[in-house]
Amino acid sequence: MSNTQAQYGIVLGGGDRLGLQRWSLAGHVQPPNAATSRLHWGGELAYLNTMLAPWQILATAGFVDWVDPVTMAGSDVTRAEDRRTRDAALSVSRTWRDTITTTVSAIYTDDFDRPPDLPGLDRRLGGPAVSLAWLSGESTPYTGLRRALLASASAAYYPHALSSFAGDIYDTGGALGGVVPLPLGARHTLTWLLRGRALLARDDTGLLQLGGFSQGLALFSGRSVSAEPLPFDDLRFPPNLRFAEYLRGYEDYAITTDRAAIASLAWRYPLIIDRGVAALFGILPASFLRQLDLEVFATGAVDRRRNSHAAAGGELTLRLELMRVPLELGYQIARRVRDDEAITQLLELAFAL
Repeated sequence: MSNTQAQYGIVLGGGDRLGLQRWSLAGHVQPPNAATSRLHWGGELAYLNTMLAPWQILATAGFVDWVDPVTMAGSDVTRAEDRRTRDAALSVSRTWRDTITTTVSAIYTDDFDRPPDLPGLDRRLGGPAVSLAWLSGESTPYTGLRRALLASASAAYYPHALSSFAGDIYDTGGALGGVVPLPLGARHTLTWLLRGRALLARDDTGLLQLGGFSQGLALFSGRSVSAEPLPFDDLRFPPNLRFAEYLRGYEDYAITTDRAAIASLAWRYPLIIDRGVAALFGILPASFLRQLDLEVFATGAVDRRRNSHAAAGGELTLRLELMRVPLELGYQIARRVRDDEAITQLLELAFAL
C-alpha cells in the first residue's frame, strides 16, 4: 500500500449458518493525486473451509496497484512512482486432540516498483512450506497460558524459478518453550522460550532480519543514544514475504544475519480491573478495562558470526475493549546490554484478536 496517499474501500464478509465456510471480499481505490490523474484499484479475497473438520483449508489472493508521488531532487517537480503487488496463498491444516497441529502451505508474491527515471524492480518469491506444532497446557481468561509445554518445527523451500533471488533458498526453524506458575500467588507465571532460525542459500547472504520491528503498531519509539543503527537492506525482498525474527528490546535495532538462536524469559502478573460502562456517551457500544499486566523480561540472541545481543526490561500492558474492539496498549522500557547499550522506550497498540 501507499506510504503517503490514502486509499478508500469497502470490506464484505459472511458465511453459512454453521460457520463451516467463511469468506471476505475487499476492494479499494486510490483517487487521483499530485502524481497521477487516474484511479488505481486493488482487492483481496479470503476463503476458509472447515467442512472436512478437523481439516481446515484457507485460500487468499489479492492485487493492488498504486502510485506514490516523488519530489525530484533539486526541484519542486513531482513525478509518479508506480507500484504493483500480487499475492496468493493456500494452506491445509489439521489439529489432533487440540494438541498437535500440522500445516502444509504454498505462497507466492510479486512486487513491481518503478521509481521515476529508473529501471523497474521486480521482486518475486514463492514456494511450499510445512510446519508442525505441539502445545499441551492449561489456561485461564486472565493469565492466558498458566502451565504449558510447547514445541514447533517448520521448513520452507523457495526455488529460484519462483523468485528473483540468485538461487534456491531453504528456510528452517524451530522452538521449544514452556509456562510454569510461581508459588508467589495464583496469577504469577514464568515463561521461557528457545527459538532457532536458519536460512540456507548458496548464492545469497544476509537474508534474515533479527529485531528491527515491533509486534504491534508502534505509537512512539525512543532511545537514549543518538547514533542510528545500520538498517536492514530489504530492497531485495517483496514487502509481503520477508524473513524476520522478533527480538524483544531490539524493536528499533535491526541485525542482518542468516542464522540466529534466541532465548527469552519473562515473569508476568495480571492486575484484574473489570470496570466499564454500558454505553459510551449513551450511544456507542459498551466498553471496559479488563486488566493491567505487569511483566519483567530478559532476552538474548547469537547470530551467525557468533555475536551476542541481549536486553532486559519491563512492560505495562493495558487490556481493554473500546466499543467492543479488543485492544492492548503497552508501554515498554528496556536496556540493551550489548551493541549500543541504549535505554529504549516503546509505546505500541495491538488488536487482541
